[in-house]
Amino acid sequence: MKSLARCEREATACLIAHLAELDARGVTHVVLEATGSYWKSVWHVLEGQFKLTLTNPAQIRNMPGRKSDVNDATWMAGRRT
Repeated sequence: MKSLARCEREATACLIAHLAELDARGVTHVVLEATGSYWKSVWHVLEGQFKLTLTNPAQIRNMPGRKSDVNDATWMAGRRT
């Protein structure tokens, strides 16, 4: 799993840039954690471009081991369907 480059632009511009980067890398699946309502705008931009999976934050919280965004992302990527 490779991470995306940090983006210093406005959020929508960053999301669109990441969309192009994911497409260029041949990504077919994207997993999002349903945290509040933050995931919804990302979902709508990615919908139709990738196979999307929405995960339950409670499952991530109960994951064994040390918690970090990178560890969470790696775990979610391994659990995607």
